[in-house]
Amino acid sequence: MDTVKLGQRQIFGMKNVNLMKRVAKYFEQTKNASQVVEYLVAILLRDALCVGDFSLESLTELIHQIFLTTTPNDTLRKHCVFFESFFSLEEWQNVVNRLFKNKNEYHQFTKETCLYQKFLEKKNREQSDPSEYQYTLISSFNDSNGKKHTWTLRNTK
Repeated sequence: MDTVKLGQRQIFGMKNVNLMKRVAKYFEQTKNASQVVEYLVAILLRDALCVGDFSLESLTELIHQIFLTTTPNDTLRKHCVFFESFFSLEEWQNVVNRLFKNKNEYHQFTKETCLYQKFLEKKNREQSDPSEYQYTLISSFNDSNGKKHTWTLRNTK
């Protein structure tokens, strides 16, 4: 059976339960840790922007499996800081030791990512008041050929 990559339409449009199942199934079929980590970062972004709950708690086992058992690569190194909260202190130290040669390399790889981490965690500190309004975020851009593309994210805050 062919596995189909998740596109932006699925990641930013599917309901929570189905999206989490698709991500887990994709990893099960392909074992492509880099691609799955990029999906998970996109879901973290969606969670930060949307009113709905798109937390990755249901994928904690998958996150552990990826960071504690798969072959280390640059994608895992670059994005690992986004997933620190899914590990205990001891487990996190094991992740850092697996992915990096030393602390200096850890800081070098994650320097830029740490700046963005604060934005993704912001939702956890906010108290969302019920609102009678729903917002839709629409972004449009031109590609290198001049073709216009739009991207829509519904139910944002």
